[in-house]
Amino acid sequence: MPTRIALYAQATPSDPQCEIQLRNLREYSARQGGVLVREYVDIDAGRSASPPLRPSRGQLRKDAHSGQFDLICVWHLENWNCGSVFASLATIREFLSRGQCFVAVADRMHLERSNRDWQLVLSTLTACAASVSCAALVLPSRDRPDYPPAGADIRA
Repeated sequence: MPTRIALYAQATPSDPQCEIQLRNLREYSARQGGVLVREYVDIDAGRSASPPLRPSRGQLRKDAHSGQFDLICVWHLENWNCGSVFASLATIREFLSRGQCFVAVADRMHLERSNRDWQLVLSTLTACAASVSCAALVLPSRDRPDYPPAGADIRA
């Protein structure tokens, strides 16, 4: 039985990236030789929506839970943003626990249960997210990874 594939893309209304993501994801799924089951697309309202509403992602998770596909593809890992890094990684763990695969194509990240490294990858990502979150809480601003702000004059 061929691999059943779901694609997920998201962008803002004025951003043409969504169609580019989908085109690249379609090409990837065609190379995999699977069957494209469904494309899920969320168009965010932009920064004014807090938190952003992503009904297609919610539907994808429901459909994944009911076993409608074997492989979930996004273009970049950041496109699978569930409000926090921890929530995003938790949903990926859900997929893997059901034997589904998760692929962030542009990041060359292919996670599946048959690959023993998936737990290491997710644990590492979780630890990195935790250390960045902790650094933001405890480090003076000059010691933070995001210091100085973009465009700041640092010659002083």
